[in-house]
Amino acid sequence: MSYGGGIFDSAKKNEGNTSLEEAITADSSTSIDTWYNHIADNFNGGDGTELNPYQIATPSQFARLSYLSRDSNLSNIHYKLVSNINMDSYIFQGIGTNNFLFKGVFDGDFYTLKGVTTYTEDTYAIFNDVEGTIKNLIVKDCTINVLTQTVSVAGGLVGRLNGSLGELSNCILDNVDVYFPSITNTACYVGGVAGSGSNIKNCIYKNSTIISPTTDTRNIGAFVGITSGKGLSNCSAINITVIGGNGRLSSLYYSNMYGTVIACFTSAKLISSSGVGVFKKMSATPTAGVVVWTGYLFNENLNDGYPIQRSLLSIPSTQAGSEIYNYLVSLGFSVV
Repeated sequence: MSYGGGIFDSAKKNEGNTSLEEAITADSSTSIDTWYNHIADNFNGGDGTELNPYQIATPSQFARLSYLSRDSNLSNIHYKLVSNINMDSYIFQGIGTNNFLFKGVFDGDFYTLKGVTTYTEDTYAIFNDVEGTIKNLIVKDCTINVLTQTVSVAGGLVGRLNGSLGELSNCILDNVDVYFPSITNTACYVGGVAGSGSNIKNCIYKNSTIISPTTDTRNIGAFVGITSGKGLSNCSAINITVIGGNGRLSSLYYSNMYGTVIACFTSAKLISSSGVGVFKKMSATPTAGVVVWTGYLFNENLNDGYPIQRSLLSIPSTQAGSEIYNYLVSLGFSVV
Protein backbone atom coordinates (compact mmCIF):
# COMPACT_ATOMS: atom_id res chain seq x y z
CA MET A 1 0.00 0.00 0.00
CA SER A 2 1.22 3.49 -0.83
CA TYR A 3 0.48 6.20 1.72
CA GLY A 4 0.24 9.95 1.56
CA GLY A 5 0.06 11.13 -2.05
CA GLY A 6 -3.66 10.91 -2.73
CA ILE A 7 -4.56 12.00 0.80
CA PHE A 8 -2.31 15.04 0.62
CA ASP A 9 -3.55 15.95 -2.86
CA SER A 10 -7.14 16.10 -1.60
CA ALA A 11 -6.02 18.57 1.07
CA LYS A 12 -4.30 20.70 -1.60
CA LYS A 13 -7.26 21.08 -3.93
CA ASN A 14 -8.78 24.10 -2.20
CA GLU A 15 -5.49 25.79 -1.34
CA GLY A 16 -5.39 24.17 2.08
CA ASN A 17 -9.03 24.63 3.08
CA THR A 18 -9.53 20.87 3.34
CA SER A 19 -7.67 19.53 6.35
CA LEU A 20 -5.63 16.36 6.27
CA GLU A 21 -7.82 14.97 9.05
CA GLU A 22 -10.92 15.53 6.91
CA ALA A 23 -9.21 13.97 3.89
CA ILE A 24 -8.27 10.85 5.84
CA THR A 25 -11.73 10.53 7.35
CA ALA A 26 -13.17 10.68 3.84
CA ASP A 27 -10.76 8.01 2.62
CA SER A 28 -12.21 4.84 4.09
CA SER A 29 -9.49 2.74 2.45
CA THR A 30 -6.77 4.34 4.57
CA SER A 31 -5.33 2.26 7.38
CA ILE A 32 -2.27 2.96 9.48
CA ASP A 33 0.62 0.55 9.84
CA THR A 34 4.05 1.82 10.85
CA TRP A 35 7.53 0.67 9.93
CA TYR A 36 8.13 -0.16 13.61
CA ASN A 37 6.21 -3.34 12.95
CA HIS A 38 8.60 -4.24 10.13
CA ILE A 39 12.13 -3.33 11.25
CA ALA A 40 15.16 -5.37 10.26
CA ASP A 41 17.08 -7.33 12.87
CA ASN A 42 20.41 -6.06 11.54
CA PHE A 43 21.95 -3.62 9.09
CA ASN A 44 23.41 -4.82 5.80
CA GLY A 45 26.96 -4.69 7.17
CA GLY A 46 29.50 -2.41 8.84
CA ASP A 47 30.34 -1.64 12.44
CA GLY A 48 29.29 2.01 12.68
CA THR A 49 32.76 3.55 12.46
CA GLU A 50 33.76 6.27 10.01
CA LEU A 51 35.76 3.81 7.90
CA ASN A 52 33.14 1.07 8.09
CA PRO A 53 29.70 2.65 8.54
CA TYR A 54 26.55 0.64 9.09
CA GLN A 55 25.15 -0.10 5.63
CA ILE A 56 21.47 0.50 4.88
CA ALA A 57 20.19 -1.34 1.82
CA THR A 58 16.47 -1.91 2.52
CA PRO A 59 13.48 0.04 3.85
CA SER A 60 13.35 -2.14 6.97
CA GLN A 61 16.99 -1.30 7.72
CA PHE A 62 16.23 2.42 7.42
CA ALA A 63 13.35 1.81 9.82
CA ARG A 64 15.83 0.15 12.18
CA LEU A 65 17.79 3.40 12.32
CA SER A 66 14.61 5.23 13.28
CA TYR A 67 13.82 2.66 15.97
CA LEU A 68 17.31 2.84 17.51
CA SER A 69 17.17 6.64 17.61
CA ARG A 70 14.20 6.63 19.95
CA ASP A 71 16.27 5.87 23.05
CA SER A 72 19.80 6.86 21.97
CA ASN A 73 21.39 9.87 20.30
CA LEU A 74 23.68 7.53 18.32
CA SER A 75 26.58 9.92 18.88
CA ASN A 76 29.41 9.56 16.35
CA ILE A 77 27.89 6.42 14.84
CA HIS A 78 28.08 6.40 11.05
CA TYR A 79 25.40 5.17 8.66
CA LYS A 80 25.48 4.95 4.86
CA LEU A 81 22.94 4.16 2.17
CA VAL A 82 24.15 1.51 -0.27
CA SER A 83 20.99 1.33 -2.37
CA ASN A 84 17.95 3.32 -3.41
CA ILE A 85 15.12 2.84 -0.90
CA ASN A 86 11.35 3.08 -1.31
CA MET A 87 9.52 3.55 2.00
CA ASP A 88 5.96 3.77 0.67
CA SER A 89 4.66 0.52 2.22
CA TYR A 90 4.14 1.82 5.78
CA ILE A 91 4.07 5.00 7.86
CA PHE A 92 7.53 6.24 8.91
CA GLN A 93 8.11 7.61 12.42
CA GLY A 94 11.17 9.78 11.94
CA ILE A 95 14.75 9.68 13.21
CA GLY A 96 15.72 11.40 16.46
CA THR A 97 13.48 12.88 19.12
CA ASN A 98 13.32 15.97 21.27
CA ASN A 99 14.95 13.95 24.07
CA PHE A 100 17.41 12.03 21.88
CA LEU A 101 18.71 14.30 19.15
CA PHE A 102 20.38 12.43 16.31
CA LYS A 103 24.12 13.02 16.77
CA GLY A 104 25.39 10.47 14.29
CA VAL A 105 26.46 10.80 10.67
CA PHE A 106 24.13 9.80 7.85
CA ASP A 107 25.66 9.64 4.37
CA GLY A 108 23.17 9.02 1.57
CA ASP A 109 26.01 8.51 -0.92
CA PHE A 110 23.69 10.18 -3.46
CA TYR A 111 21.22 7.30 -3.43
CA THR A 112 17.50 8.11 -3.43
CA LEU A 113 15.17 7.82 -0.44
CA LYS A 114 11.58 7.96 -1.65
CA GLY A 115 8.02 7.30 -0.59
CA VAL A 116 8.32 8.42 3.05
CA THR A 117 4.99 9.32 4.64
CA THR A 118 4.69 10.42 8.27
CA TYR A 119 1.43 10.31 10.18
CA THR A 120 2.14 9.86 13.89
CA GLU A 121 1.96 12.23 16.85
CA ASP A 122 5.72 12.37 17.47
CA THR A 123 7.00 12.88 13.91
CA TYR A 124 7.55 16.25 12.21
CA ALA A 125 10.26 15.45 9.62
CA ILE A 126 12.25 12.51 8.27
CA PHE A 127 14.95 13.49 10.77
CA ASN A 128 13.08 15.10 13.68
CA ASP A 129 15.90 16.60 15.76
CA VAL A 130 19.54 16.70 14.66
CA GLU A 131 22.90 17.67 16.11
CA GLY A 132 24.82 15.41 13.75
CA THR A 133 25.48 15.33 10.01
CA ILE A 134 23.18 14.51 7.12
CA LYS A 135 24.76 14.62 3.68
CA ASN A 136 24.66 13.45 0.07
CA LEU A 137 21.00 12.40 0.03
CA ILE A 138 18.31 12.58 -2.66
CA VAL A 139 14.74 12.59 -1.30
CA LYS A 140 11.75 12.17 -3.61
CA ASP A 141 7.98 11.79 -3.46
CA CYS A 142 7.51 12.14 0.30
CA THR A 143 4.74 13.58 2.47
CA ILE A 144 5.33 14.98 5.95
CA ASN A 145 2.00 15.07 7.82
CA VAL A 146 2.36 16.75 11.21
CA LEU A 147 -0.41 15.73 13.60
CA THR A 148 0.52 17.00 17.05
CA GLN A 149 -0.26 20.53 18.17
CA THR A 150 2.65 20.65 20.60
CA VAL A 151 5.63 20.79 18.24
CA SER A 152 7.11 24.15 17.26
CA VAL A 153 8.89 23.09 14.05
CA ALA A 154 8.31 20.97 10.96
CA GLY A 155 10.32 20.35 7.82
CA GLY A 156 10.56 18.12 4.78
CA LEU A 157 13.90 16.60 5.77
CA VAL A 158 14.79 18.00 9.22
CA GLY A 159 12.58 19.39 11.93
CA ARG A 160 15.26 21.07 14.01
CA LEU A 161 18.97 21.27 13.10
CA ASN A 162 21.48 22.67 15.58
CA GLY A 163 23.94 24.09 13.06
CA SER A 164 26.58 24.89 15.67
CA LEU A 165 27.05 21.14 16.19
CA GLY A 166 25.58 19.60 13.04
CA GLU A 167 25.39 20.09 9.30
CA LEU A 168 23.09 19.43 6.37
CA SER A 169 24.81 19.37 2.97
CA ASN A 170 24.50 18.17 -0.61
CA CYS A 171 20.86 17.13 -0.42
CA ILE A 172 18.10 17.38 -3.02
CA LEU A 173 14.41 17.23 -2.11
CA ASP A 174 12.01 16.77 -5.03
CA ASN A 175 8.22 16.56 -4.54
CA VAL A 176 8.46 16.53 -0.75
CA ASP A 177 5.27 18.06 0.66
CA VAL A 178 4.74 19.31 4.20
CA TYR A 179 1.35 19.62 5.92
CA PHE A 180 1.19 21.42 9.27
CA PRO A 181 -2.00 21.09 11.35
CA SER A 182 -4.52 23.55 12.71
CA ILE A 183 -2.92 25.46 15.58
CA THR A 184 -4.09 28.75 17.06
CA ASN A 185 -1.86 31.32 18.77
CA THR A 186 1.21 29.12 18.80
CA ALA A 187 4.52 30.46 17.47
CA CYS A 188 6.21 27.88 15.30
CA TYR A 189 8.43 27.53 12.24
CA VAL A 190 7.78 25.45 9.14
CA GLY A 191 10.13 24.98 6.19
CA GLY A 192 10.38 22.81 3.11
CA VAL A 193 13.83 21.51 4.05
CA ALA A 194 13.98 22.36 7.77
CA GLY A 195 11.70 24.03 10.26
CA SER A 196 14.62 25.48 12.17
CA GLY A 197 18.20 25.11 11.06
CA SER A 198 21.55 26.56 10.09
CA ASN A 199 24.81 25.38 8.57
CA ILE A 200 22.86 24.15 5.55
CA LYS A 201 24.95 23.96 2.38
CA ASN A 202 24.46 23.04 -1.27
CA CYS A 203 20.85 21.90 -0.93
CA ILE A 204 17.92 22.14 -3.35
CA TYR A 205 14.20 21.96 -2.56
CA LYS A 206 11.94 21.78 -5.62
CA ASN A 207 8.53 20.93 -7.07
CA SER A 208 6.83 20.81 -3.67
CA THR A 209 3.98 22.28 -1.63
CA ILE A 210 3.77 23.43 1.99
CA ILE A 211 0.30 23.74 3.52
CA SER A 212 -0.44 25.38 6.85
CA PRO A 213 -4.10 26.33 6.66
CA THR A 214 -5.27 28.24 9.73
CA THR A 215 -4.94 31.56 11.53
CA ASP A 216 -2.07 31.70 14.00
CA THR A 217 1.43 33.03 14.49
CA ARG A 218 3.26 30.34 12.56
CA ASN A 219 6.05 31.38 10.24
CA ILE A 220 6.57 29.50 7.00
CA GLY A 221 9.60 29.62 4.73
CA ALA A 222 9.72 27.91 1.35
CA PHE A 223 13.17 26.57 2.31
CA VAL A 224 13.52 26.94 6.07
CA GLY A 225 11.33 28.49 8.77
CA ILE A 226 14.11 30.14 10.76
CA THR A 227 17.88 30.21 10.43
CA SER A 228 20.72 31.66 12.47
CA GLY A 229 24.47 31.50 12.96
CA LYS A 230 26.04 29.85 9.91
CA GLY A 231 22.75 30.18 8.07
CA LEU A 232 22.41 28.98 4.48
CA SER A 233 24.85 28.85 1.60
CA ASN A 234 24.38 27.87 -2.04
CA CYS A 235 20.80 26.69 -1.50
CA SER A 236 17.75 26.95 -3.75
CA ALA A 237 13.97 26.59 -3.50
CA ILE A 238 12.51 26.11 -6.98
CA ASN A 239 8.88 25.80 -8.03
CA ILE A 240 7.53 25.81 -4.49
CA THR A 241 3.97 26.68 -3.47
CA VAL A 242 3.37 27.84 0.10
CA ILE A 243 -0.28 27.87 1.20
CA GLY A 244 -0.96 29.47 4.56
CA GLY A 245 -4.14 30.80 6.17
CA ASN A 246 -3.11 34.01 7.89
CA GLY A 247 0.36 32.74 8.72
CA ARG A 248 3.46 34.77 7.89
CA LEU A 249 5.00 33.45 4.70
CA SER A 250 8.36 33.84 3.01
CA SER A 251 9.88 32.76 -0.28
CA LEU A 252 13.09 31.44 1.34
CA TYR A 253 13.09 31.74 5.14
CA TYR A 254 10.74 33.65 7.39
CA SER A 255 13.14 34.75 10.10
CA ASN A 256 16.91 35.10 10.16
CA MET A 257 18.27 35.48 13.70
CA TYR A 258 21.68 37.03 13.05
CA GLY A 259 22.62 34.45 10.47
CA THR A 260 24.08 34.87 7.01
CA VAL A 261 22.63 33.80 3.70
CA ILE A 262 25.12 33.43 0.86
CA ALA A 263 24.50 32.64 -2.83
CA CYS A 264 20.93 31.41 -2.44
CA PHE A 265 18.00 31.58 -4.86
CA THR A 266 14.27 30.90 -4.66
CA SER A 267 11.17 31.09 -6.80
CA ALA A 268 8.10 30.43 -4.69
CA LYS A 269 4.42 31.30 -4.98
CA LEU A 270 2.83 32.34 -1.70
CA ILE A 271 -0.91 31.96 -1.19
CA SER A 272 -2.66 33.42 1.85
CA SER A 273 -6.31 33.97 2.69
CA SER A 274 -5.54 37.42 4.10
CA GLY A 275 -2.16 38.45 2.73
CA VAL A 276 -1.08 39.46 6.25
CA GLY A 277 2.69 39.60 6.42
CA VAL A 278 3.02 37.94 3.03
CA PHE A 279 5.53 38.79 0.33
CA LYS A 280 3.01 38.52 -2.46
CA LYS A 281 2.59 39.31 -6.15
CA MET A 282 3.75 42.80 -7.01
CA SER A 283 1.51 45.49 -8.47
CA ALA A 284 2.45 47.44 -11.59
CA THR A 285 3.85 50.20 -9.40
CA PRO A 286 5.52 48.61 -6.37
CA THR A 287 5.52 50.65 -3.20
CA ALA A 288 8.94 51.38 -1.75
CA GLY A 289 8.55 50.87 1.95
CA VAL A 290 10.35 49.46 4.93
CA VAL A 291 13.44 47.54 3.93
CA VAL A 292 13.78 44.07 5.37
CA TRP A 293 17.47 43.38 5.87
CA THR A 294 17.01 39.73 4.92
CA GLY A 295 17.22 40.93 1.34
CA TYR A 296 14.04 40.02 -0.50
CA LEU A 297 14.46 40.94 -4.17
CA PHE A 298 11.55 41.50 -6.52
CA ASN A 299 11.23 42.03 -10.24
CA GLU A 300 7.66 42.03 -11.54
CA ASN A 301 8.77 40.71 -14.94
CA LEU A 302 10.16 37.49 -13.48
CA ASN A 303 8.44 34.45 -11.96
CA ASP A 304 4.97 35.67 -13.01
CA GLY A 305 5.29 38.60 -10.64
CA TYR A 306 5.83 36.50 -7.55
CA PRO A 307 8.82 37.08 -5.28
CA ILE A 308 12.22 35.98 -6.38
CA GLN A 309 14.73 36.07 -3.58
CA ARG A 310 18.44 35.61 -3.92
CA SER A 311 21.38 36.47 -1.76
CA LEU A 312 23.91 38.37 -3.82
CA LEU A 313 26.29 38.63 -0.92
CA SER A 314 26.44 37.89 2.76
CA ILE A 315 24.17 40.42 4.50
CA PRO A 316 24.67 40.37 8.26
CA SER A 317 21.72 41.51 10.29
CA THR A 318 23.64 44.42 11.76
CA GLN A 319 24.06 46.18 8.41
CA ALA A 320 22.01 49.35 8.05
CA GLY A 321 18.74 48.85 6.22
CA SER A 322 19.20 52.01 4.16
CA GLU A 323 22.50 50.72 2.75
CA ILE A 324 20.90 47.48 1.66
CA TYR A 325 17.96 49.34 0.14
CA ASN A 326 20.17 51.64 -1.90
CA TYR A 327 22.33 48.76 -3.12
CA LEU A 328 19.40 46.62 -4.26
CA VAL A 329 17.61 49.51 -5.92
CA SER A 330 20.80 50.26 -7.84
CA LEU A 331 20.50 46.75 -9.30
CA GLY A 332 17.02 47.50 -10.61
CA PHE A 333 14.95 45.70 -8.01
CA SER A 334 12.05 47.06 -5.99
CA VAL A 335 12.29 46.25 -2.30
CA VAL A 336 9.31 46.28 0.05
